[in-house]
Amino acid sequence: MVSMVGMTAFAATGGTSEVTFKKILTVTDSAAKVPNVTFDYAIAAGEEIPATATTPEIKTGITNGVVIGDAEFTPNMTVTAGSVSKDVSVDFSDVTFPEPGIYRYVITESLVDADDNPDIVNDTNPTRYMDVYVVNPDAGESDYKITSVAMLEKAASIQKEGDVYKYVDSEGNAITAKNVGYVATYNTYALKLKKVIDGDMATMGDTFSFTIKLTEGDAGEQFDYSGQTYTFLSDGTVSITGISLGNESEVTISGIPSDVKYEIVENIAKTEGYTTTATINETPVTVTSSDNAQTVATQNKSASTDNVIVTNTKDAVSPTGIAMTVAPYIIMVAAAAGVAVLFLRRRNNEF
Repeated sequence: MVSMVGMTAFAATGGTSEVTFKKILTVTDSAAKVPNVTFDYAIAAGEEIPATATTPEIKTGITNGVVIGDAEFTPNMTVTAGSVSKDVSVDFSDVTFPEPGIYRYVITESLVDADDNPDIVNDTNPTRYMDVYVVNPDAGESDYKITSVAMLEKAASIQKEGDVYKYVDSEGNAITAKNVGYVATYNTYALKLKKVIDGDMATMGDTFSFTIKLTEGDAGEQFDYSGQTYTFLSDGTVSITGISLGNESEVTISGIPSDVKYEIVENIAKTEGYTTTATINETPVTVTSSDNAQTVATQNKSASTDNVIVTNTKDAVSPTGIAMTVAPYIIMVAAAAGVAVLFLRRRNNEF
């Protein structure tokens, strides 16, 4: 069998019939959980490459009987160092290899559609080439066995260099970088809520209670906030309650998918005398008022951070009517006082 340098080798299960490659999902936000997503694969026979004086033959893969698995990710999986991985099996148990050799297969990953999950960034190359190394059976056995495989990102031939063989691309460059499988990225985003108190008669030390409701999420998907894990219910909703904010204070909820909607409710009674306004990324939005709540209109989450500022304003009441009534009397009193001073001064001078 050819001795390879710089190839990526995967041990066959039991040295006989099953090999695996990895699907890695990178999770970009530490507050995000693994999404519900499945990556599917297809396997086909690769193209035969005849032997030459310096290269071994690469046979076309035997596809009859081969079974390839999928990579299913779920929220209960643990993210380690920013990623999580699954082993995808390729089962050759029912494949009959006619002779020893190197058998080439082409594996294609089905891309996750944006309609299924817009926050998944697929691997830039959906195609891998898998060379399966098949050798003679051990003594007393009858079936050929798999000893290792090589995973390649592009079609390559094998060239002899000294006493060893190397994979080379179509331009003759040696392929030395190992490839373990496929990599995708899961991007999530943040919602930032800030409180502002304004006005001549506002109590700057007041605090206000908020509830944030997310809707149209995928049931079972999760994110972390303030030490707690939140899970979208079967109806696609999840609520965050007990958020308390004072003037110029803020909270950030991250790990949120971009395809959800959100509604922000400030629990404040009309009798407190505040007027509530709101902006999202500096653009004014509608606030609906009720007796005990001010509700920021439902918004579509964007594929970026949404900066929401909710402002409560209480201005001084200007007593315009009273001021117009009182002013003349003040003027008259002042005038009378002035006349009295002049009269007393004159009388003093006469004496």
